[in-house]
Amino acid sequence: MNKFEEEKIGVKRFFKNQNINCENFIFLKKDEPCDVYCENTKQQFQVTWNEHSFQAKIHPIITGKLIEQLRSIKDVLDEFILSPTTKKINIYGKSAEGIILLVISSKNFPLNDGYIQEVRDIILRDNNNFFKEIYLVCPTQNIKIF
Repeated sequence: MNKFEEEKIGVKRFFKNQNINCENFIFLKKDEPCDVYCENTKQQFQVTWNEHSFQAKIHPIITGKLIEQLRSIKDVLDEFILSPTTKKINIYGKSAEGIILLVISSKNFPLNDGYIQEVRDIILRDNNNFFKEIYLVCPTQNIKIF
């Protein structure tokens, strides 16, 4: 499967999580920074994935009846959202205007939504974000960052 096909799958998951049937939508490859253009909704998407090394590090530890994950909150926020988002913000800068950034994750976000505000604050403090919107796209839900 080529990269464009993988990116389309990520965009389709984004729509599916919003209960939008996109099976008949037309997706086109455009020039960077737009990875996927949806003809039906007239939306441009930049698609990235959160850190695969992080995904590999999530190993539950069973201690009696408790299941713990040996990750700090900072690690989770950084590797789930901040690192891939900051990377794209820095690469594209102002050319990202009007584009929706999708950070695709193979795992659901393990923290409550209260941490999303912390992520927003860090991105606003440390970066000049020009993306129209930023979403973390998990298997069962989209989490809007901006």
